[in-house]
Amino acid sequence: MGKFITTDLHKRIKNYLINNPKLRDSDNRLMARIWYDEIQASQGLVETAEEFLIAVSNKQLTSWESATRCRRKIQENFPELKGQQHRLRQAKAGRVNAEMKGQTPTPFQQGNIF
Repeated sequence: MGKFITTDLHKRIKNYLINNPKLRDSDNRLMARIWYDEIQASQGLVETAEEFLIAVSNKQLTSWESATRCRRKIQENFPELKGQQHRLRQAKAGRVNAEMKGQTPTPFQQGNIF
């Protein structure tokens, strides 16, 4: 199971982000998807909550830190895979910066280009 996790984590997470935009904004959803697929592939490794916790603590399932670090790196290299929440934060930051400087915000800063 460990080799499955480490050798293609980057590829799997990138595919999740491409194919399911909801996962771009939520580490909770992303981890649920990753763990669900790993549990399905494990054929009996995890059948109870206790077995799930044991599998996570024994590093038989992808660690939260590894997956979220990988997601951040992918989104850094492929900005188009950043979520809608990122775009909204950027637009709000642009509006706030423009207001503080006394400037009129651009359409991008207003969030009107999406």
